[in-house]
Amino acid sequence: MISFLQILSLSQNFYLLFLWLISILLIGKYFFSWYKIAQFNSTNFKASKTHSLNEKAPNISVIIPFRNEAHRIIPLLNSIQETDFEGQIEFLFINDHSTDNSSEVIQNHDTFRSNNCKIINLENDKHGKKDALEIGISKAENEIIITTDADCVLMASTLKTLTKAFIEKNANMGIGPVFFNTTRFSIHQIYQKIENTALIALGFYQFAQNKPTMANGANLIFKKSIFLKLNPFENNRKIAGGDDIFTLEAFYNFDQTKVISITDPNAAISTNVLNSLTELWKQRIRWVKKTAFQSTSNTEKSQKYLAIFFMLFWGLTIMALYYSYYEIMLILWIGKVAADTITLKKIFQSFKQPISIFEIVVASIFQNIFIPILGIFHPFSKTNWKQRVYS
Repeated sequence: MISFLQILSLSQNFYLLFLWLISILLIGKYFFSWYKIAQFNSTNFKASKTHSLNEKAPNISVIIPFRNEAHRIIPLLNSIQETDFEGQIEFLFINDHSTDNSSEVIQNHDTFRSNNCKIINLENDKHGKKDALEIGISKAENEIIITTDADCVLMASTLKTLTKAFIEKNANMGIGPVFFNTTRFSIHQIYQKIENTALIALGFYQFAQNKPTMANGANLIFKKSIFLKLNPFENNRKIAGGDDIFTLEAFYNFDQTKVISITDPNAAISTNVLNSLTELWKQRIRWVKKTAFQSTSNTEKSQKYLAIFFMLFWGLTIMALYYSYYEIMLILWIGKVAADTITLKKIFQSFKQPISIFEIVVASIFQNIFIPILGIFHPFSKTNWKQRVYS
C-alpha cells in the first residue's frame, strides 16, 4: 500500500517535473524566436557591392527638427561636412521653439555657411516634432525627403546609399538602419544600446514578414508628394512621438509594395543613447502609449507576447522560490541570459557593431526587472517629452 508520504512525494515530483517542462519550453520558445531574427539579419544585412547611382543623382532635402539641442547638434553638423553625394542637398533645420542657443550654434557652424542650409522657425500655433516635420517637408524644394534627428551623426555614405536603394527599387518610402552608442559606462546606457539594436533587427525581420511594427524617424527616406497626400499625422497630432511609425503605416497602407527596408550598413546613421534612467523611463512610456493609436495591431501583438513571456517568467520564478526549486530558477535566469548572449552576439556581428558578453549579461538581467516594472506602472504615468506633458 502506498503511504501518504509516498503519494505526497510523487505529487511533488510531478509538480517539479511540470515546472521544469514549462520553464524549458518558455526559454526554448524565447531562444528560437530571437534566433530566427538574428539569422535573418545575418543573412540579409549586407553592404551593397556598389554605392554609385546608375543614373544622375537626384536632388534631395534633409529635414532636421530640433528643440534645445545646442549641446548635442555639433556632431551632426560636423558629419554633414563629410557627406559624399553627387546631387544637390538641401538641409532644413526646423526650430521647435528652442529656448537655448541652438539656432546660433547652427548658424555659426561652417556647415551652415558652406552648404545649402536653412533654419525655419515654427509659428506660435505650431508645436512638436510632427508639426516641425510637416512644415519642413512642405517647404522642401525637392521630391526626395530624408529625415533625421539633431542628435544623430551621418556617415559619409549614408545619404548616397539610402538614395541609391530608394531610386533603384522605385520606392515610395525606405527605412534605414540606426546604430547606437553609449557615452559612459552605466547599466541603463548598456541596456539601451542592446535593446535598441535588437529592436532594429526585429523591425527588419517583421517587415520582411509583412508585419511592420517599427521605424526610426532618425533615418527615413520618402517622397514628398505622397507624404503630403497621405497626411499621416492628421489623427495623432496630440500623441507624443510616433511620427516614424505613423508615417510608415500610412505609406504601407497606401502601397506596401513600394515601402522598403534598406538593410545596408552604409546607409546607417548613429546616435547616442539617452543619458539618464529618467529619460529612458519617459521614452519607454511614450513608446508604449502611442501603440494604442496605430492603425495596425502588429506592435500591440508584440507587446502582448513580451508581457506574457515576463508574466510566465516571473510567475515561475516566484513559484520556484516559494517551493525552493532553485534548479527552476537556474533554467529561467541562466537560460534567458544564454539565449540573449547567443542571439544578440549574432545580431551585433551582423551590424558590425562591437558588443561584449558582459554587456549582454548586464542588459539581460536589467530587462528582466525593468520591463515588468514598466508594464505595471505605465498606465499611471504621463508622457513628459521635450518639456511638454502629454496625457
